[in-house]
Amino acid sequence: MRIEYDPNLIEQAVFLKARMDRRLERELHTATDPFYASAPGHARESKFSETYSQLFHRFGLDEVIAALLAERPIIAERAHRFLVRRAGGVKDGGAELFVRPSADGAGGAEQTVVIAVTAEQLCDGESLQLYLRRELLHIADMLDDRFGYRKEEWEGPASRRNLVRDRYGVLWNGYVEGRLLSEGRSTIAEVDRLKRAFDRAFATDYYGADPAVFARVVYAGSLTHCDLWTWAENFTALGTGAVKSRVGKTGTGDLCPLCRFPTCDWHWFESDRDATIVARVRRVFPKWNADDGACRQCVESSAAWSENVALGFDFTDRLRGDPAVGRVVSAR
Repeated sequence: MRIEYDPNLIEQAVFLKARMDRRLERELHTATDPFYASAPGHARESKFSETYSQLFHRFGLDEVIAALLAERPIIAERAHRFLVRRAGGVKDGGAELFVRPSADGAGGAEQTVVIAVTAEQLCDGESLQLYLRRELLHIADMLDDRFGYRKEEWEGPASRRNLVRDRYGVLWNGYVEGRLLSEGRSTIAEVDRLKRAFDRAFATDYYGADPAVFARVVYAGSLTHCDLWTWAENFTALGTGAVKSRVGKTGTGDLCPLCRFPTCDWHWFESDRDATIVARVRRVFPKWNADDGACRQCVESSAAWSENVALGFDFTDRLRGDPAVGRVVSAR
């Protein structure tokens, strides 16, 4: 497996590593100082470039990424090219998989893994390992037929699309971290960090922060892209008996069947008192039942209207499928 490094990254990493160790610094100067006596030009630059590449290898700066790629044999088996470029900063780093039609025109695909790191990360192998292992396990999943990764097409509202994608990312990160933990390559502290991200991503669907649901993802033996995407779209499909599942057919960002507007605030029909509320709502929406779900505003306003204890709303247009907001017809 041949790994191609950005020449600028090689030079910067060699200089940085040399500054950390006087022995390496002497070796750098011994190897490169004679070149300054030569006239500037292509020949001199070629000597510098060749020497930096040799020192890069001798200083062991190419070992970490090679070892991390070796941990995921499927990457070496499926990918055709490996590039390591210089990242502008730690936040710009990562690993990506690029796919393009094969140049031979045979109908295949060429898959290139591009890794972006800083010179500082290359010189600090331990921090690079923790970070890049997660990135490369994502790449390995994308190349694994059993995982079945694919780009999902989306025709719904942009807000809903972004929500599902964010949730998918959280779920996939949890699945990755769980496998790293089982391999002894992660820590419980990292899992706890992801648990907090999980709680935020599913805040409107998830009551009680029950760890059993998150654990189902993190400690799963084998999951697929389809599993994660389905759960991102419909969180109740992930729930177990330990989780309170909403009575209703819709999720965050879906349309309330009563007002026909997107909502993240669904009423939960859980207590005995809800039977009375359902009866009140059905006085306004005779065709509706609790299994359809409803947003909190529609439940509260229609229940109040039916008992003449608050503002009255005319919902007849909504029953005919008109998405217009109910009109205030009286005020007491």
